[in-house]
Amino acid sequence: MMGTGQRAERYTRRHRLATGGMGEVWLAHDEVLHRDVAVKYLKHEYADDEGFRTRFLQEARSAASLQHPNVATVFDFGAGDVDEDHPPFLVMEYVEGRTLSDLLAGGRALDAEQARLLVTQAADALAAAHAIGLVHRDVKPGNFMVTPDGVVKITDFGIARAGDGMALTETGQLLGTPSYISPEQAEGHTATPASDVYGLGVVLFECLAGHRPFQAESPVALALAHIREPVPELPEHVPAGLAEVTRRAMAKRPEERYADGSELAAALHALAPEQTMLLTGPLPAAPPVAPEPGGFGTLARRRAALWAALAVLAVVAIAVVTALASRGGETDNTPSGGSSSPSGNVSSAAPADVTVDPAAYVGKPVADVRAALGALGLHTRVVTVANPGGHTVGTVATLAPTGSVKAGATIRLDVWGAVQKPQPGTTKHHGGGPDKGHGKGKH
Repeated sequence: MMGTGQRAERYTRRHRLATGGMGEVWLAHDEVLHRDVAVKYLKHEYADDEGFRTRFLQEARSAASLQHPNVATVFDFGAGDVDEDHPPFLVMEYVEGRTLSDLLAGGRALDAEQARLLVTQAADALAAAHAIGLVHRDVKPGNFMVTPDGVVKITDFGIARAGDGMALTETGQLLGTPSYISPEQAEGHTATPASDVYGLGVVLFECLAGHRPFQAESPVALALAHIREPVPELPEHVPAGLAEVTRRAMAKRPEERYADGSELAAALHALAPEQTMLLTGPLPAAPPVAPEPGGFGTLARRRAALWAALAVLAVVAIAVVTALASRGGETDNTPSGGSSSPSGNVSSAAPADVTVDPAAYVGKPVADVRAALGALGLHTRVVTVANPGGHTVGTVATLAPTGSVKAGATIRLDVWGAVQKPQPGTTKHHGGGPDKGHGKGKH
């Protein structure tokens, strides 16, 4: 069995990648498995605390049990030996790319859809962590690595959670990052999955606005702003549905936010842009896609190729359905023993009728409804509508037309968006269905 010193020497440091309040992250080489890894070493002021070291080990084990494509994998842990100048360390997957904080440097805002894609991946990762009882506690752009293909990897799972019970450091600094800390954490309360949701809401705000929601001259004043100050308005160009999700994620009271990462992820997935294509002729050659700033070019090309392929398959499927329906009509109308047309040509027929029963689709997840209607040869258009409360985000509220419709027709799907709190001085809408006048989500 390797001792602490031997395990530490297994990882040859190459150069420092980052320095944070709790430790340093180094690019290192695993001399046993011959691969590059990222190693985080705790600072001595934390390493000297036996209780902290124990909690750090427990949470490192929890983080190692989390396997998700949007989480940097934990490979190894070393308890360290302070007497021999070997601090505790955590060995993680080395992710090539840039941090989200680098992409946002200089007050650069991201395109709304790019921001949604990145934060949705992070929410998916948090959902997996929350499902096993793990709370990140330090959600911020600096802990999000973005690969050249636009894949998000969250790092430092378990590091912040290891500080459970340590509301302040010896120097009086809040544990966690004040710019992204939840109100309850700032007040010294125990962090919950809803606390991670708040932090991710702040990240989403910064991605959309190009700046953080709150500014202050000191960490304590910044924490107080999270507790007391209302969430600022996002720029007008931000889609209404995405703005609603951001506001709810940043609600002051935890019970008014999405409960955990899975609820936030569902709301963000429901805002995916409409990808339905109505084709009237051959699919034209796709123009080359130029890489976008921040490494999103490859992801855009892959998505474009995927939807082009799906569109071709949709055309083929509709053609097959129409041909089968036409052949079935000829068989029914041809007398027994009769002959078909000498030329063998089938006369063109009107598209077949299909039945759309609203009871089969209302209240179901929009992705399931779109798939079911697509199988009937129908197109869909998704409209996000205001949610007065009591409805699950991302489920179908109403659809039209219904009854007997022609194959190839487009069905409008009104989908419940995020629940929007009534503004002071306004009257809450109590209608039984979606408010058409306020459905300003993604179209």
